[in-house]
Amino acid sequence: MSTRVDALKQSEYTGENRCTPCTVVNVCIAAVLSVAAGWLVPLLGVAVFGLSLLAIYFRGYLVPGTPTLTKQYFPDRVLALFDKAPESNSTGGFVPASEDGASTGTSVSADDGDSTTDAPASETGAPDPDVVPEQLLADLGVVEPCEAVDDLCLTDDFERSWLDVTAKHRDGITDPAFLAPLFDADAQGIETNESEDSVAIQATGIGRQRWTSEGALLADAAANELLLAEHGRWAALDPHQRLPILKALRSFLPVCPLCDGEIRMGNETVESCCRSWEVVAVACTDCETRYLEVDARRIEGVAE
Repeated sequence: MSTRVDALKQSEYTGENRCTPCTVVNVCIAAVLSVAAGWLVPLLGVAVFGLSLLAIYFRGYLVPGTPTLTKQYFPDRVLALFDKAPESNSTGGFVPASEDGASTGTSVSADDGDSTTDAPASETGAPDPDVVPEQLLADLGVVEPCEAVDDLCLTDDFERSWLDVTAKHRDGITDPAFLAPLFDADAQGIETNESEDSVAIQATGIGRQRWTSEGALLADAAANELLLAEHGRWAALDPHQRLPILKALRSFLPVCPLCDGEIRMGNETVESCCRSWEVVAVACTDCETRYLEVDARRIEGVAE
């Protein structure tokens, strides 16, 4: 029975794709129509409201074009109250076990922004302000000034070693023994949850993080393995300090760790149920694996 009901739904605007502001607006419209009909014939008002709710349930809206009109005319700050934040579909920040509802049976979505609590950085997913990623990576021999442009590039030694490690683990990306060092955890405490557009790793008693793809996870875990083996300074960092640096390091990927394809950075428009926004994406042109996605407004804010 449930299969037949699901077949009637317009999946583009229902389920996970349902636009909450659209639903609210359409329920209000249904209520107004029902009151008007009920003023003439009370039972007619009840019938109109019931049929309207069924239409909203199965179609996602009552008035055609509502999703488009909502995106166009509702303020972004209003849509943001209902919609997933940019990047939340792709990759999240480290969520410590003390803040992770998954450890207590409550579902929590890992957000990509900084923690909004007043706890010290060591107790949250926010990177330690005393650790300057660019300087640390330079000190560890990971990056150096580019020869041709005013920027940073991977050192030849690290680039070669990084690609060697990713190739070694390409067929065992979700192996708990490979992932456990990301969280300073035991392999027995690693749990992997994969979906179509992300992979989440839960380390029991430590925390969790979500990656935009298995390729992104491979790149981070391989770099972490390499740095742990060669640098005690890196090993001394806590997971919440390492993970944001590893994420930033993905922007330096020379080739795709999964298929050796070309890595490119470009602007894209991302659509959600309620709105759209511009992102700067780092992805493979061959296998289309996405490695990094950053809200373009953040980059513009830094540039300004």
